Amino acid sequence: MAAKLSFWIIRVISVTVVLDSFVQFGHSMHIGPGTITSNEIWEFVTKFAFNYAPQAGTIIGKISGTIRVDSDAFLVIYDDQDFSWSHIYNNDTLTCDYALLPRAKGGPLVNKYKLMPHKVNAIDIKITEHLRPRLWYFAIVTAKCNSVNKAKNGKKAMDLHNLHWLDDGEKNGDLKLGKVFIDLNLINTRQGYQEHFSFDEEGMLPMTVLFLIVYFVGFVSQCYFQTNFSDNKVPSIVDGRITTTSERARKLTTNSSSSGNGQAFPLVKLWGILVLLELASLVFRTVDLLIYSKDGEEATRWRWSRLLTLQIFGWATDIASQLGLALMVMLIAKGWTITANEIRGRGQLMCFLVVVMVATCLMYGWAAVDWDPASTLYIYESVPGTVVLVLRLAMFFWFIRSLIETFRLEASLERRSLYKTVAVIYSLWFLSLPLIVVGAYMLSPWYRAKVVSALVYSVHTIALSVFGVLFWPSRAKRYFNIKQSINADAEEGKSLLRGGYDDDEL
Repeated sequence: MAAKLSFWIIRVISVTVVLDSFVQFGHSMHIGPGTITSNEIWEFVTKFAFNYAPQAGTIIGKISGTIRVDSDAFLVIYDDQDFSWSHIYNNDTLTCDYALLPRAKGGPLVNKYKLMPHKVNAIDIKITEHLRPRLWYFAIVTAKCNSVNKAKNGKKAMDLHNLHWLDDGEKNGDLKLGKVFIDLNLINTRQGYQEHFSFDEEGMLPMTVLFLIVYFVGFVSQCYFQTNFSDNKVPSIVDGRITTTSERARKLTTNSSSSGNGQAFPLVKLWGILVLLELASLVFRTVDLLIYSKDGEEATRWRWSRLLTLQIFGWATDIASQLGLALMVMLIAKGWTITANEIRGRGQLMCFLVVVMVATCLMYGWAAVDWDPASTLYIYESVPGTVVLVLRLAMFFWFIRSLIETFRLEASLERRSLYKTVAVIYSLWFLSLPLIVVGAYMLSPWYRAKVVSALVYSVHTIALSVFGVLFWPSRAKRYFNIKQSINADAEEGKSLLRGGYDDDEL
């Protein structure tokens, strides 16, 4: 049964992770080199969070590289002020003239740079900021924007929608940008070896390395203690001679196999697999970030980076570990191999999991197709991301209902205590992602992404660690050896009915 469930969940995950990997990449510090053919009058390039220096006039970042265009165009820059990018984006009541109006004249534009057609336009921009970190938005807009057909009331039409704003909805051949070549480097000069990282991702590399060390030390310690200090090497006296648990285990295994109860703690084995998956994810992610810190290159629409492989494997193994833990917790809630050898309501559970997993895949697919980096910082700020959070809550309510039913069926006080602990710990785990996302809105945008990542990593680490403590191999047999527990309860009942005690106990 465990093998079938594992095979099924892996097949679902394999679809999810491919879609999910395309919507969780960080901001690009090296854009290109690459060429696209644009049928629009504008193209969004990227957004980037620059650092700041308290002393005014200090250079804290720079943008350098080259741009080639087929027609007259501008490289335009907006920032995160309320009257800048967030004001004009998805606001079709504004005019094209206003969108290109400099801030000195009351407009939202920070600056614009003229791009000559059919020439290599060298870009060398120095960034100064002394108030706070700031998100900057970059786009290329045709210089013929003011020639767009006039709309009602004599105003220039402007359609601020999705990835193509400053578009009147007409694919006019005289207005489109045509071929656009970009090779730009965006650097935070004051961040040392993390200069290629946007400020909202600065610190992700050391944080990932820290978690990698934690998982590696934990995994090695688990292997060491399980090998050298397990119950298999604890001696005891049986029938007048010293024996080890290994000998007793062989006898117990023989008796168990003859009675048809040969459970091998599949949930504990699955937990070990999840730890390895998360360890592998951190290895992939660390290597990816180390290479990225060197040149700032990653996969974008302007360049299909070879590092995409590392990113896909990193996200894939992390999501596999997350979904695997959700599956494992749901099985515990059903009391599988703890209260019963069979999954109670297996058909309903399988149908529920299939619906949730398929819906999650569709949401990630929606996000991958309709992802809008111009207005969202990460997936959970989008509509499909919100639906993913709702699905997480649905799993939480199913988990609670199943756990309550199992708790009522369980007679063992020790296992009832286990279910109470599981209810508290993993209810918090299910609710953690929605709570983290909601709480993140209280943070400034330039801190939000890395705080959310740090909390998600931390919560998942705690959840896996708690499971390891609860079901450590040396104590797992107290929860999973169903047949032995039933026999022990029966013997205890007989002893109580006799109403007497052994002389040794007196």
